[in-house]
Formats: sequence, C-alpha cells, structure tokens
Amino acid sequence: MREFITKNKDDILSIIIASVMIFLLFYWTHLFFESKRKNIISKTQLKHTLVLKVNDLYSNLQMDKDGKNKMISGGLLSFVQKVGNDLGMEEKIASLKPKTAQGDRSAVSVRFEQLNLNDIINILSSIDAYSDLEIDSLSLNRRFDDKNLADLYMEISKMI
Repeated sequence: MREFITKNKDDILSIIIASVMIFLLFYWTHLFFESKRKNIISKTQLKHTLVLKVNDLYSNLQMDKDGKNKMISGGLLSFVQKVGNDLGMEEKIASLKPKTAQGDRSAVSVRFEQLNLNDIINILSSIDAYSDLEIDSLSLNRRFDDKNLADLYMEISKMI
C-alpha cells in the first residue's frame, strides 16, 4: 500500500484537491442559492404584511365609526332611495332619475318636495357622510303654498 501511495502521490493529491474543489464549488453554490431563497422569502413576507396593512386601512376607511369617509357600496339610485326611506321621506321624493356623467362617475338628479329645514339638513348630512359622493348642483325653492316649506333639487354624483 505504501508503495502504491508513493508511486501515485501526485495523482492522489490531484484527486484530493479536485474533490475539495468540487465540494467547495457545490457548497458555495448552495450558500448562494440559499441566501437568494431566504431573501425572496423575506421580501414575500414583507409584501404580505404590507398588503394586510393596506387591507386593514381600507376596511377602516369604509367602516369609520364617526360615519365620515364611508363609501357607498351599491348603486346611487338605490342609495338615494335608502336615504329617503331611512329619513322617513320616501313620499317626499318627487322625482329620481339617473343622469349621464363624465369619466368614472355615475350621477342622479333628485327632487324632494315639501321639506322643512330639519329635513334639508338631514338629507345633506346623510350625503356628506360619504366620501365618494359629491353634490354637483343644488337648488332650493321656497314653496308658494307654505312659506315654511321648500323644494330641494340636487344632482349627486359618485365615483365608480
């Protein structure tokens, strides 16, 4: 055996060096890809937590306890009818029509008749509670038959 080692000393040394080099090459490659994998996992977890935070902020924006910054979820026509029903003024809605709106908006025109000052304030505050609604035009006319009542005409638009 000694004789074999002494005769093939250079070959054995070359095989050992080649084996060590191959081992180091695979080890360094493994370290490189493992660090990349961990980096991708940490970035993915960071993005996931950011998405969860955005989702929480969005839900908080829609469900604000003060009633501000709420957004209507359904159509604008049904929203106006619901506001009228909630305020007990469904019989005071004389007309409710959809209107054409520019861009990414939907619009309606609504006419309320025989409103007192409290009714007008309640209607306007109900609309003001939603951040995606705008009153494009408003007309208030005093009634001739009863000076304490007025007719309200509004054009309301909503971002889609």
